[in-house]
Amino acid sequence: MEKYNNISEYVVDNIENAIKEGWVKVYYQPVIRSLTGALCGMESLARWIDPMKGFLSPNKFIEPLEQAQKIYILDCYVVERVCRDIHDRMEKKLPVVPVSVNFSRQDFFMCDMLDVVEKNAMKYDIPRDFIHIEITESMMVTDSQMMKKIIDSFQNAGYEVWMDDFGSGYSSLTMLKNFEFKLIKLDMDFLSDFSQKAKDIVRAMVGMAKDLDIRTLAEGVETEDEAQFLKEIGCGKIQGYYYGKPAPLNEMFRNLEEKGISIDTRGVRQFYEAACKYIRSSDVPIEIVECDGKKYRTLFMNKAYMEQIFEDYPSLEEADDRIYNTTSPLLTKYQEFVELMKKTRQEEHFYYTVGNCYLYFRAKIIAEYKGKYLLKGTITNIGTSSYIAKREELDGRIIALHHIFSVVHHIDLKNNTMTPLVGKYKYSVNHMDKSLSIQQRIQDFLEGKIFPSDKKRAEDFLNLKNLEKRLKKTESGIISDVFKVMQEDGSYTNEEILVMIIPGTHSSELLLCMKDYRDLNSNVDSWFAKKIKNADIETKEFANIFKSLVWKSNIKFFWKGLDRKYLGMSQAFLEYFGLKSMNELIGKRLSETHWYVYEEKIEEEENAVLKLGNKIVRSSRRCIINGKYKNVYVSMQPYYEKGKIVGIVGYFEDIDEIGVRDNICTQKKTMNLQNNIYDPLTGLLNVHGFMDALYDYSIRYERERLEYGLIVIKNKNHKRIIDSYGQDVGEKLVLLMTNKMQNLLDYDCVLSYSKDSIFLVLVSTDKKERLEKIARKICKAVNSIKEVEKVPVTIVMEYEYLLRSDEGVTDENIFAKIIDKFAKND
Repeated sequence: MEKYNNISEYVVDNIENAIKEGWVKVYYQPVIRSLTGALCGMESLARWIDPMKGFLSPNKFIEPLEQAQKIYILDCYVVERVCRDIHDRMEKKLPVVPVSVNFSRQDFFMCDMLDVVEKNAMKYDIPRDFIHIEITESMMVTDSQMMKKIIDSFQNAGYEVWMDDFGSGYSSLTMLKNFEFKLIKLDMDFLSDFSQKAKDIVRAMVGMAKDLDIRTLAEGVETEDEAQFLKEIGCGKIQGYYYGKPAPLNEMFRNLEEKGISIDTRGVRQFYEAACKYIRSSDVPIEIVECDGKKYRTLFMNKAYMEQIFEDYPSLEEADDRIYNTTSPLLTKYQEFVELMKKTRQEEHFYYTVGNCYLYFRAKIIAEYKGKYLLKGTITNIGTSSYIAKREELDGRIIALHHIFSVVHHIDLKNNTMTPLVGKYKYSVNHMDKSLSIQQRIQDFLEGKIFPSDKKRAEDFLNLKNLEKRLKKTESGIISDVFKVMQEDGSYTNEEILVMIIPGTHSSELLLCMKDYRDLNSNVDSWFAKKIKNADIETKEFANIFKSLVWKSNIKFFWKGLDRKYLGMSQAFLEYFGLKSMNELIGKRLSETHWYVYEEKIEEEENAVLKLGNKIVRSSRRCIINGKYKNVYVSMQPYYEKGKIVGIVGYFEDIDEIGVRDNICTQKKTMNLQNNIYDPLTGLLNVHGFMDALYDYSIRYERERLEYGLIVIKNKNHKRIIDSYGQDVGEKLVLLMTNKMQNLLDYDCVLSYSKDSIFLVLVSTDKKERLEKIARKICKAVNSIKEVEKVPVTIVMEYEYLLRSDEGVTDENIFAKIIDKFAKND
């Protein structure tokens, strides 16, 4: 020891040995959710307890290690230890909460810290949402471009990145503008004197963060007054000695147990996070209530709300006693109101009186978890003169809109609602269904009212994903275009659709307006107009009838030339196969699409039509569309010009659609509907349907030696996700996985769903390399899913595959042999 001139030299020379001997330990400090008072996280902090030097405070070893470029050794160890501690608690079925780890700027020069975190998370089977990364504000000043790439890489991988020491003296606002953070940590040095000015600064910082959709955590909280103030202004998380000092993991949990502090579960975390963004210092009455339909618990109620219904400022427990623990008829109305919101999933309202006050109550469900709901409510005394004046002003503006537009809808992007102001629901298809989202109402409008040839252009125009961006690009905040819209009598007129930002709403509220546009030529489609330009009156009449069939009927029909190449097809045909226009198919033969299983039979039938003049009626076929197996009937006959066959005209019917529509008890309907070969969740073939498809592939293998392979892919973490978040999130995840896979699969792949996130893929191939490539591509795409409707998930996809020609493989045992391969690898 005496050879060291100071403690810094000792630290630098002994860091590896200190870790090996267990002198460096990881302590944890609790992070408390202000809304509920429950433990919602921990910060990991390194402590060095040396057998010779005694307790070394962090300032004795962190800075020397940074200067010697050895800090990465410590930080890598902390990551490994944190993952091991989380894993141990999970194995013992003990409560677990996310842990934040601190990184130094030097870490990123010395090693790939994302790789370090990923490898330890995978090694210990830790969900990514249990690890948060803390980066200090000062780290981003010296090399902002490098740090931006690092932050983005962690975020894209599914880890939250937090900014530590926000407002500590650097360009804080610039940091928020240039970097993406999920949370900022505020140092309570701001509140050291607890002055009004200090509180105003913290209040402003929390409000600004909420406007930017960034969560907040205050560290260094030491008093009850500080904690209460932070809760009132909506600071979501609190950390400090008031709740507990850093301690070894088990000791920290014992301390919390002694204080009666509960612990968040993984699933409930997102439930309460949803409420936090609505809580802020405001003159607008706000309350947050948790309920299960019978019991109610107020989690937050600001003074503005209390002043509307109370003559004093009761505690939240006392407020619940007055409102919910009573025999008042108002409680029954509350319960009916909650049931209505559960049904419509929209903001609802009702009126009631308290004394001489006439109150208008509005609320909506902002989160749901396993039968519990969070309600965000606001209340207004509509008897005041200011409210009446505001209402009269609004009525005047709506009257003005009547003179300009035939239809005006108010779009509220935050609440996902679309409400008619003028023209009521003139062009709405399902206007009685209040539960419809903005996107659903727009989709109904596109499907039911827009002329087919205008549909794609209208979809692009009303695309919500980039609508706000397009509006902001214009100087006026208005975009417009003209489309053919169906009227009540079935005719189409040109209507100008305008979308504009409502000033003062920060682009969260829009107006969608429509008015007649008579200046455009009323021809419905130029394609047909060119075709019949010089035809006689009778021919034009038939052409117009044919035009209506092509664009507006549900018949999936097509026509081909003598060379069996497509010449045209109906809109219904295009939509069924997921095609955007005729141009994608015109000039191609059916064999080039690879839609059908038995193409030889189809070629024979088409030749019989063209060469013999045969008529084909309801020929049964199987086709593959976006990984889905479909059973269809195809009917065809020749069409003539001057007495000679010049082509084929035909149509096809989806057998399942026929069964549902006509209630025809055919053999196919019995197979598809009664035996249920389709999975009701994904719409893919289920196990029964998979066996049917496997039979088809086996027949082709036996008769034509057409090789095939089977890939089985599953999510290793399926059960954990269900246990954490419930069946609803699990099913939504399966749907996301299905969509990812369908967009990746080739034409000759059939996708099926078994259960518990297990997917089966049949592929026409004789190469294992192709099976490997498909499996890897699917796993990469599905593993990229990091959240389901803002709920974080960690997916670990596994796969196995076999070719039919592999040794010992038969059509009957190929699936079982793959399952055996999974069992051997577990």
